[in-house]
Amino acid sequence: MVKMTKTRQLLIDSFIHSLEEEKKIWKKTWKLVHPVNAISRYQYKGLNRFLLSYIAEARGYVDQRWITYLQIKQNNWELKNAKGQGVPIEYWSPYDVQEKKKVTLSEAKEIMKEDKERIKFIANTYIVFNASLVEGIPKYEIEEKQVKQENIMDFFKNYLETEGIILNHGGNSACYIPTLDKIKMPLFDNFDSEFDYYDTLAHEIGHSTGHEKRLNRNLTGCFGSESYAKEELRAEISSAFLNAELNLPVSEERINNNKAYVQHWISILEKEPNELFKAIQDAEKISEYVLEKGDYLYRWK
Repeated sequence: MVKMTKTRQLLIDSFIHSLEEEKKIWKKTWKLVHPVNAISRYQYKGLNRFLLSYIAEARGYVDQRWITYLQIKQNNWELKNAKGQGVPIEYWSPYDVQEKKKVTLSEAKEIMKEDKERIKFIANTYIVFNASLVEGIPKYEIEEKQVKQENIMDFFKNYLETEGIILNHGGNSACYIPTLDKIKMPLFDNFDSEFDYYDTLAHEIGHSTGHEKRLNRNLTGCFGSESYAKEELRAEISSAFLNAELNLPVSEERINNNKAYVQHWISILEKEPNELFKAIQDAEKISEYVLEKGDYLYRWK
């Protein structure tokens, strides 16, 4: 089992709390820009990205820059009214157990070619503060995304055509059928808005990446089963990642729907807290896969 760091404990507690309130706050957070380090401009990834976006929404931070106390002092800025506002993020470093020292990722890869047991990864925790709590820091300028709404369907169609996935419209339900490698969607006009349609399609596209010829996840679970609920969690989070990249707004109804899964997710995460972190990692792989196969970076980024 992966070590339960402060970062992971805070995330799992916050996530379960939102589920108990039947609010999918993680959906709402992704309308914001990616959290970045205020100095290096590094975009946080994985669990750190998820946690910082989540905290920003929960606390009402508009500024998506984050900074360590040391970085604040190095720039002669001051931290104001920040008691209890620090957020632990984790960074995993490769460690050479033979030489008893940290090594770079490239060095670790070379060592592991000869002896995989020589390298282990150790977690380092850093406390970061939202830049809105820092006096003296330059004013935050929101960088508007330039993805045009008319390109969104073209992007989805490009992914579906590249992967050879059939898209059929009609009926009252949305689903992905692995045996046929097909997505079924209600008619476009049956959705409350075009964004609800895109969000639903992104969710089903997330499922499609689980096919054995793509990322090869377990898609055999039936409705109500634990494996089904785990796959739904991955599709939910991956669609949130895609919404963020495509700058898609999500309605309150879409944020709080599918409540049938909520209690099942709570029971799974209370029993297997690491399942959330596995789901986030898989969701990143899903969104990156779809963006690559849909040729997003080259066409519209």
